Amino acid sequence: MRSIRKIGNNAGFGREENKATAIIVDDHPVARFLVKHVLTEAGVEVVSEASNGEDAIRLVEYIQPDMVILDLKLPDMDGLTATVKLREQENPPVIFIMTAQSVEAYGKRCREAGASGFISKEQDVAVFVEGIKAILRGYTFFPQNMERAWGHTNSGEESLGKLSVREKMVMDYIIRGMKNKDISELLSLSPKSISTYKTRVFKKLKVNNVIELADAARRYSLLEDNE
Repeated sequence: MRSIRKIGNNAGFGREENKATAIIVDDHPVARFLVKHVLTEAGVEVVSEASNGEDAIRLVEYIQPDMVILDLKLPDMDGLTATVKLREQENPPVIFIMTAQSVEAYGKRCREAGASGFISKEQDVAVFVEGIKAILRGYTFFPQNMERAWGHTNSGEESLGKLSVREKMVMDYIIRGMKNKDISELLSLSPKSISTYKTRVFKKLKVNNVIELADAARRYSLLEDNE
């Protein structure tokens, strides 16, 4: 299970005219090749790659991508230091840590350094893609057991944890007043699918209409940016 929370504006995923852009930072060429393939299939444009932290910092400053996929173990600096330096830039990208290191040892430190997500290299590709989409839409993406271990889970996060990434996105758009047809076009889904997601959201949050949904979102602090 993952913990997904809204933290800010969309970074670029879902824009009609431009693809979201990413830089991959890993000192293993095969790892970069595989990640690039997954990102491309997910509709993200890989604009550059780096094998160390210093090159990554220079590339990000010059290219200003939406996202950086970052390994924690780099030859010239650790990924935590790289994350801090990347987030200090004038137009910082969102950082998605993908590593073989354990979440127990590094998850909290990655979040404190400014990363928006953390995933193990042992996870399924589908989970990786889910994390990419969530982060580029302005959410955080961390293992749910990490939240529980640190005692960070509150009633709002528990309610949010009941929803899938797609359900949370649909909920956001419904509360903003968008119609099913408009949401379906934005997410490239059928109106029937949007209706199904809407029904699931209502059931999981135990609400009967949009007004109650908005009230629940405010009560649980699920939509910090929509106040």
